[in-house]
Parts: sequence; C-alpha cells; structure tokens
Amino acid sequence: MRRRDYLRATLATLGGLLSPWRTPHAKASTSSADQVVGSGFGHRINPNQLPAFVYQKPLVPETPRYWHLFGNRAIQVLARTDGNLGLFEERQGMRWLVQADSSGRYPHTLLRTVIPDGSERGWDSHDPDRQVFSGNAHTLKKHRHGLGLEREVMVPEGERAYVLIRVRVKLDDTALPQRIDLTEQWPLAPRFLKTWQSEPERAAAARQVSYRTWVEPASALDESQGPATGPSQRIAGPVAPEFDWHCAVLTGAANRDEVLGGHTLNQGSVYGFVLGANAAARDQLQHALPLVHTEPDLALSVLRNTCAWATPRGDLPYALGGDKRPMTDLLQPSDQNLWAFWLAAEYAAATGDLAAFDQPLAYYPMYQAEPVTLATHLLRQLDFFQQGIGVGARGHVRIRNADWNDMVLNQPGMDRDAMIERGSSVLNSAMASRVLSIFAPLLRRLGQREGAAQAVNLAERYRRRVAQAWNGRWFDRAYTPEGESIGRTACRLEVQPWAILCGAASPAQGGQVLDYIDAHHRRGSP
Repeated sequence: MRRRDYLRATLATLGGLLSPWRTPHAKASTSSADQVVGSGFGHRINPNQLPAFVYQKPLVPETPRYWHLFGNRAIQVLARTDGNLGLFEERQGMRWLVQADSSGRYPHTLLRTVIPDGSERGWDSHDPDRQVFSGNAHTLKKHRHGLGLEREVMVPEGERAYVLIRVRVKLDDTALPQRIDLTEQWPLAPRFLKTWQSEPERAAAARQVSYRTWVEPASALDESQGPATGPSQRIAGPVAPEFDWHCAVLTGAANRDEVLGGHTLNQGSVYGFVLGANAAARDQLQHALPLVHTEPDLALSVLRNTCAWATPRGDLPYALGGDKRPMTDLLQPSDQNLWAFWLAAEYAAATGDLAAFDQPLAYYPMYQAEPVTLATHLLRQLDFFQQGIGVGARGHVRIRNADWNDMVLNQPGMDRDAMIERGSSVLNSAMASRVLSIFAPLLRRLGQREGAAQAVNLAERYRRRVAQAWNGRWFDRAYTPEGESIGRTACRLEVQPWAILCGAASPAQGGQVLDYIDAHHRRGSP
C-alpha cells in the first residue's frame, strides 16, 4: 500500500477568557412551514429549501446503532446518533480513516472550563442534546453549566477530500465569566477492509501507512470546486423535500475510484463498512438509475466503473473486495449484466448522449486487455449473457448459484450443483425480456444492428417462456434441472412484477396476481 496524504485536518486548541454574550441561550424553533414529517425519532425540516432531519433521542431506544451517511464524491462521513463520526473513503481500497467510536471514550470535541473561584469542569460532545442531519452536514448542540456548544461538520460538494469543521461556544448571559479550553480531535485510526481479513492482518496493514496532518487556515482553502453536483432538476410540491432528501442520501456514498476510474456507488452497510466488499455490481448499477435524471455525469461514471469490473469475455463479477480485486469464489449470479444494459438504456434515453458509448474504457488491470469502447463492453456482456450464462430447464435463463436472490439455492433438499448447471430462473427470464427490449433501441441508435437484433430475439424468446410459466394463480419462480416448478405452492413476489412489465402476463393475469398479493401478502401489513 503506497503512502498517501489522506486527510487535511485542522486541530485547534482554543484558550481565552469569555465574557457573557448578549445573546441569551434559547432553544431552536422550527416553524410549521419547515416541519415536514414527524416520528418517534424526530422531525423533518427544510431550511434554505434543503432537506434535513432533527433527531430526537427516543426515551427507550431499542438500539444505539442509528447513523447517517453523507459525503461528496471523494470522502464520506458516517454520523452516529451519539454524536461521534467516522471518515471513510475508497479511492485505492476500502478503508476507514477514522472509525466512529461507540464507547464515548474518544469524543471529537473536549471542553474544560475554569470559573473565577478556580473550580474546573470537563465535558465533551458525546451524547448531545440536539442533532440535525442533512445531505452534506451534521450539526450537534449541547448545553452544560451555562455554556452552549455547537459543532457543524460539513463536506463541500465536488471531488475534494475535505471535511470542514466549525465549533462555536456561547456563554449564557447570566453565567459567570469562564476560561475555556476547547480541543477538537480527530485521531487517525486507519482500518483497511480487505474482505475476510483478520484483525491482526488489518493492524499490520495500518502500521505500513503514514499520515501527515497540519493546521491550515480556512482562507487558504481553494474555493474552486468545479461544477455543482446537486440535482440538475428541482421538483415542486409536497414530494419535493422527500425527493431532495433521497437525492442527497443516494449520492452520499459515491466515491472516486483511482484504480478503475470513474466512481463507485457502494451500497455500504455490513458489506462495505465491515466486510469491505463493494457488493454487488447490480447494486451500484441500480442505485445509479435515478441519477440519469439528477446527476447524469455521475450515472455515466458509475456505469463505466462497473463495466470495467467485467472480464474481456463480458462476465461481470458479483463484487470487488476491499482491495478492489474481483470476487468470484462466493457468488456467481446470472442477473448482473442485465443491470448494466438497463442503466445504459436509461442514461441514453434521458440524456441523448450517444457519444459516451464511443469513448474508450479500460478493463481491470489484472486482465491485461486493451481498452475498448463502452459500447463494445456492453456488446461483449450481451454475448456472455447469451452464451456464457445461457439457458437451463424449460429454456429459461440459467440460475447459476444466484439470480438477484443470493439465497435462492439455500433450500432444504435442493441439489445445488445440479441447479447451478441446469436449473433456471423465471425471474431473470422476465427481467431479461423487459431490459433487453429497451436495450435494443439503444444498440440500433449506436449503429449496432446485429447486437440490436440479438437483444430483440432474446427479449421475445424469454417473454414467451415467462408466459408459459403461468400456473393458473401466479407465475412460477424457477425450475429444477428436471423442469419441476419452484414457487407453485406459494406465490414468490420478486418474479411477479417483472412478468407484468415484460408483457408476458395478460391483463387478466396481471390483475389476478395483483389482487392475490393485495389479499394475502399485504393483508395485515402495517
């Protein structure tokens, strides 16, 4: 792991005599116009026409493990509801720079106050009174002993790995003058997330990296951040706050990739933040779908990055490990390519940018393959989907060892090896029919007539196969190597909407299955 400078941190210790400010300490108010949604955990506000959430700690919390992720395209902040924060990035590998501490032993902000009689008090930012989470910032407030603390941690838009920290202290107008020592600390504690790595191995890797930190005045920061990365379109009306919130949260996990180029859009959770796996390829492709309307440059960047995972043959691996190497020994799903086709078609339809598909794109360095255009990447994936994945029982898409549902083969009595070799997925047949029907027009617009015809033929073939999977009440889920139905004794949800979307279900069949879902699956659901 080569040495790099990861963080520009401002570590400040402030000392001085504060006299009472003329502004009395008061509780922040929220107007009825700002409040959007309330719950047992707090309420939404809309300051400056941007969405935020005021967190209110439950009286009897079920768990302290609530958090919010925000960031720009270069670094992420994981904000915990106990006031502690962590820093995460994955430019060259998935790693924590600072892990969010849950014990309260290492709070970021420390205060020590001395009043005129010489009495000392010490407290910190852990377990604050009030917190506000927004798309690019976290603010906390805490009031103790006549002194108010407010700390805001913000990530500016763009590609710069900066985290900006502003700390304010206010003395109540009725409080005695106090001498205040304030320390803001962000101890670097690197944790490298090579998948399945042991704790001693992680510690050894951390010791091989050195960091430099220095104090830099705010005026020295370069304010030129390039184009804004916020939504390019705004939605008015009652859904606007929800829309803006999801736009911000969705892009909060985007991260520049200096190994493969472009950006990742890791789903995070236990996959990314604990195991250190960018899993699965389908997830970041799916997450990028709405970005074609809000941040199309990021959607394209995610598409290019994910296509670079694939082998020159077109096999898109399930995931990348924490060291960015392809993970192929765990899961080999048969749906991954479909998500790339879907995102490509949506991007072209939303932007009209066909030139993007003529731009060269390199493969993962370990493949030692020459770069080809993005269109060629996708055509090779189409060939792999038809030839490499192929068909199983009853002519449906072969299931391999997963088909979106990573646990689909974990059923008692199932012959896994036989299912991987000859079992089939009605779900993937239905999804393939729908996705390939919208991918084919893109290929025609790109002048790829042979590929377009290939996509049309596959879409129609699988549509007919799915239509034959109607069992009188709903659509079968899959088939065993011998062609026996899986999902006939109980309605499996994931296949039903795709069967409707691809046109395999007649209007009567579609209505019948939706009525069944409404009467059974949704019945009694909150």
